[in-house]
Amino acid sequence: MDSRRLVSQQLLNSLDHFFPHRCTIQRNIPVRDGAGQPKANWVKVPKLANLPCRLSLSGGQTAPSGKEHKMSDMTYVVSSHIIGLKGVRSGIDETMCAVVDGLAYDILLVQNDSQSVMTWLMVNVVK
Repeated sequence: MDSRRLVSQQLLNSLDHFFPHRCTIQRNIPVRDGAGQPKANWVKVPKLANLPCRLSLSGGQTAPSGKEHKMSDMTYVVSSHIIGLKGVRSGIDETMCAVVDGLAYDILLVQNDSQSVMTWLMVNVVK
């Protein structure tokens, strides 16, 4: 065991109640419709289904979350929610979506914490 870590794997495993939701990561593999046009086809990513997670609003109550903001020199998006995944999960990127409790979220940013304990997804609800 690495004594330099702030959170041990045993402690993380004992915190199941901290991750009350389940998240499934999906990737778009387009198919063709009857007219030959590409159509979205979201499929589960192997090894990234039914992951323990915690879902919360991002930005507090006053932040303008889930909106695109345009300035003269840049455009940026503020996430509406944050999904905390138990453990470090590789292979997730911004082209994918996350489904939690039947609701889909576009992934805007993927981050791992400095202790390699959790993966954080900054997301927006798919409308």
